[in-house]
Amino acid sequence: MRRHTQAPAMTVGVLRPRVLIHDDLIESLDAPALRAVRAHEEAHARARDPLRIWLAQFATDMQWPIPGAACRLYAWRNALEVARDDDARRCGIDGVDLVAALVAAARLSSGGPEGMAATAVGNGSFLRERIARLLSPIPPPPPVNGWWSKLAVLGFLLACGGAGLVWGDAVIPLLPGVLR
Repeated sequence: MRRHTQAPAMTVGVLRPRVLIHDDLIESLDAPALRAVRAHEEAHARARDPLRIWLAQFATDMQWPIPGAACRLYAWRNALEVARDDDARRCGIDGVDLVAALVAAARLSSGGPEGMAATAVGNGSFLRERIARLLSPIPPPPPVNGWWSKLAVLGFLLACGGAGLVWGDAVIPLLPGVLR
């Protein structure tokens, strides 16, 4: 963790991400809130989010004449922040500590040194939604075996059944010779 950065807290590095936290944010937080910031940013590092964000920004820049591309990138980055909040909470961080860190970061972004990134906490409505989510119970993790796997199994069974209907008369007489 290095302390000199333009944003209150961020994860940098495309190949080997590392967490940077601004001195002013470190000084304004108590120990649990500072652990919350680190857990949130370490979740970004584990997920290799700087690389993913760079690739998404590149793809968005390639679509510059399309106004919806920037809106989709903004929405995706907000969803990414919410996901990392959830990751930190699943690692034992209290939502109240994350809220304290968010409020301190928002204060620094609005009145801090020149260039301090307001994107760290988002605009007012996203910040309110994020705080409300952090103060509510932890949502369950997304299911690992979603409907795609069930659909694939069903498709395989239907394909086998269909093949049996079409070629069954030709295959069944060959089975006694194959099974001996």
